Amino acid sequence: MRIQLLRQREDFEQGFIQSLSLFLSEYFNWTGEMRWDSDISGSAFLANDYLNVIYPEHLSRKRLFSLTREFAYNPRWYRRTLQQVYIYGAVRRPFESIATSARLIIENCPPELHNWVFIPGNHSHRAVDVVNERCFVFYKPGFNHSFIRIDAEIRQKHPWLPSPEVFEISESNTWYIEQRIRGLPLNRLGTPAKVDEALAFARNAIVRLYNETSSNCLLSDYVASVDQEFQKIFSSIEALLPSDLRIQFVDFLRKLRGILNEHTDHKIELVLSHGDFQPANLLVDHGKCWIIDWEYAATRSRSYDALCYGLMSRFSTGFAQRYDHLLQNPELLKKTIEWTGLETEISYPLFLPLFLLEECLVKLKEVAAESITDKEVILKPWFAEILLIRQFV
Repeated sequence: MRIQLLRQREDFEQGFIQSLSLFLSEYFNWTGEMRWDSDISGSAFLANDYLNVIYPEHLSRKRLFSLTREFAYNPRWYRRTLQQVYIYGAVRRPFESIATSARLIIENCPPELHNWVFIPGNHSHRAVDVVNERCFVFYKPGFNHSFIRIDAEIRQKHPWLPSPEVFEISESNTWYIEQRIRGLPLNRLGTPAKVDEALAFARNAIVRLYNETSSNCLLSDYVASVDQEFQKIFSSIEALLPSDLRIQFVDFLRKLRGILNEHTDHKIELVLSHGDFQPANLLVDHGKCWIIDWEYAATRSRSYDALCYGLMSRFSTGFAQRYDHLLQNPELLKKTIEWTGLETEISYPLFLPLFLLEECLVKLKEVAAESITDKEVILKPWFAEILLIRQFV
């Protein structure tokens, strides 16, 4: 998630200082002050909201380019040219001062940080050590720290996964060190053949994970357990939501449960799913594909990741139309899911409402973070799209 979006949902600048201060104190025994300021004293780090980096003022721009080059791609040649010009000029004088959104001053700065580039994120921040080829991922106070723990533990437990190697996890579970990887997200690749090859590789790895973690249970039992967890989280944030949104949520879940409970005696296969399987989390570099961002990993239906990808569920705009299209085209729905190796006695269309139930839980876990003060900003656009699905109108 880019800085410009983080600013809309949270107090980004204060939160970043708090997060980085806690990490530096624990890792370096750092003591000092940091602030967002135009003052030139102290070690200065420049923030570019569009490129999503906070970088040392005197860092080699060649080193920085390896972290910003993904923004150079656009399928339209004229926009691609403009973006390439921006990436080059935005981090160089005289335009750098215009493109810089904020300036971070760190007093008594550990010298190692002069080679670190910070990449802010959704539930954690990442510091890329461009000299020693490693990354430090550290917790954002006010967010669910289990996300950062899950991300690291999944990769340690399944070291064969094509994901960055985790070198160390702190005892506090608030930071870890991982291998630095390079690559462009799948949606930034210009060659369809390369996209298909990388996607096939990633899917094969995901299927192996499914096969190693597979279990079965009654659909009714699984729906009840998801619903119970949903209700627990929903009750913790209910008072922070407007009354109309609360009522809509309750009514929607009632309809959703009604559809799923018509098949109470059917069995369902559960697996360890990635949870955020989308092009932005598949990086390609010289023919190798990396699967990143395992923070949403959890036990879910075997169809979840396939529908997350096929429905482009991380983009709310047009979601209802994509959902309805799959529901009305059973063969396309089957093709969307079949790469998972799913064998089921349940009809394929039932996996769509099941996905919605699981997706609701993911959304609630995300917005339940204390630091997200305006939860309506995140939930309302997404839920407004859900309510357009014909199945629930």
